[in-house]
Amino acid sequence: MVGSWLDGDFTGFYADQAPQVKYSEDFAKDNDLDMELGMMKIWKVWSYHRYTDALGPIPYSQYGNMQKTVPYDSQESIYTNFFLELDTAIGLLKANAGGTSSTLSSYDPIYGGDINKWQKFGSSLRLRLALRVKYVQPDVAKREAEKAVTEGVITDNADNGWVETTPDSQNPYNIISPWVEYRMSADMESILKGYADPRVKSYFSPTKTPDASDDAPFAAGEFPYEGQIS
Repeated sequence: MVGSWLDGDFTGFYADQAPQVKYSEDFAKDNDLDMELGMMKIWKVWSYHRYTDALGPIPYSQYGNMQKTVPYDSQESIYTNFFLELDTAIGLLKANAGGTSSTLSSYDPIYGGDINKWQKFGSSLRLRLALRVKYVQPDVAKREAEKAVTEGVITDNADNGWVETTPDSQNPYNIISPWVEYRMSADMESILKGYADPRVKSYFSPTKTPDASDDAPFAAGEFPYEGQIS
């Protein structure tokens, strides 16, 4: 991992994305925009869950406190709040089922303000988060997973949250392709081959010059895949 990239990812989120998330949620709340508030709370959970999963404790509950310092929250407390935020969001969207946000219909590149699709997205996010706590809080995981399915999750590709690429919103793969950043890394090789993970066959192509010396003893020679250190 490159330290400067991690720093840039952290500061970039809190300088660019987090302020917009907070402003959108606060604006919807202050102006009694219930449907939009439900959408914004889901987007808040979506945005933050990736950062706490990658970095652990992060500034969350007191972000935007207008002070010179902002305390970090534990990942456990953040996840607890995630589920509460989704409770509120899904409740607001369910109360407006079948509707469309006239405020955001022209500015929502994912669902065009479709409330039913946002609700399924939020409940599917709940299911994802439930699966991620199953080893530390199995009771919570079971409760939240069952709640998500009861609410209604995405079961058809038509409800997936797609964002079309445009000159102003490019696919990151177009950026990393010239860098050849889609190759297998040494870390990825160690993990996939070390556990003899069969998914490696779907992720990567076999090398022309395999080295079985670093394969797991119980799968020596069965995984002709090699990563790069740099």
